[in-house]
Amino acid sequence: MNIAIITWEYPPYFSGGLGRHCYYLTSSLEKFGNRVTVFTQYGKSDGKKIKIINVGKIFSDCYYTKCKEGEHSYSCSNFLECFYHFNHRIFRLFSFLIKEGQHFDVVHCHDWLTFPAGIKIKEKYGIPLVITFHSLEYDRCAETVPWEVPLNTELEGIKKADIIIANSGYTKERLISKYNAPPEKIRVIYNGINAKEFKVAREDGRKIVLYLGRLTLHKGVDYFLEAAGKILNFMPNARFIVAGSGEQLPNLIEKAIELGIADKVIFTGWISDEEVKKLYALADVYVLPSISEPFGITILEALASGTPAIVSKNSGVREISNHILTVDFWDVDEMVNKVVGILKYPAIKKEIVRNAYRDLEKLSWDRVAGETIKVYMEAILCNGP
Repeated sequence: MNIAIITWEYPPYFSGGLGRHCYYLTSSLEKFGNRVTVFTQYGKSDGKKIKIINVGKIFSDCYYTKCKEGEHSYSCSNFLECFYHFNHRIFRLFSFLIKEGQHFDVVHCHDWLTFPAGIKIKEKYGIPLVITFHSLEYDRCAETVPWEVPLNTELEGIKKADIIIANSGYTKERLISKYNAPPEKIRVIYNGINAKEFKVAREDGRKIVLYLGRLTLHKGVDYFLEAAGKILNFMPNARFIVAGSGEQLPNLIEKAIELGIADKVIFTGWISDEEVKKLYALADVYVLPSISEPFGITILEALASGTPAIVSKNSGVREISNHILTVDFWDVDEMVNKVVGILKYPAIKKEIVRNAYRDLEKLSWDRVAGETIKVYMEAILCNGP
């Protein structure tokens, strides 16, 4: 099967779970004998047979974010121009390959930033279109007021796609309830994890509580800091790491100062993959208190590193394991109770990690690729004579 993958991020240029997902998915698809061509801003094949078509770093760091109700923020002033230019370039490069005689059986677009190119390819060349939702505009706006550009783009993608992949049952239900997406078009495929990559030497016992991810409104990092202030009442020697970058960083630093815990919190900024693994291994517990989290691949990474995880109940990842602790994102006191329990009682931590690791063994990227291939075949049949 000849597969075209369109993604706005792909290693070595990526800023979150989407880039990692696309890398591991394409690697497994290629391993199963498929020909894979990736259309992206900037990527490298890492010695594999995957063909990478780069359009250049159009977005750079100008990904859309929403700060608060009614107010949008960009790290560059021409985000929409970048968005349209990116999709136009993808379509032109795809068309060039078609004219050169290359054939594609299916086009697979990842998240709304790539949907216009995929839709235009389907309409122009009649190639089946599969789209994956890694997040929704309602997630990114933290349940406030969605921005009409991504919202309308997502609605158009739902309408034009042959098959929709949701990364969790949570995402599927929100696609139905928020977008009126037809349930019969949606297939749930959970993310995978290569657990062996995160098996590094641990440094337990330092009472370190970790948040790692984008510093955006919907991740609920402010609740993490509120919990940190209360945890210190029970565990004065605890320390907190906020790892990652994003538009909320200045606000979060200011909040730590207001709470009087600035000397107990380390803000790392952007960190490399190797530093990520070291932080997981250093932490005694990982907390992801998102207001809305379609999946939460960092939870799997933490568990694979031997670090117990606490996640918001509004997260898709909790569907795949009974050994992930959950809280309401707003329930800071319950978050404190669970963190303190893990820090005080190492036996609880050990039991959580041991049981959770068994769940990870079922979540290979080869499984993800196998389920995705079935979706491709279904999409092709939808376009049959």
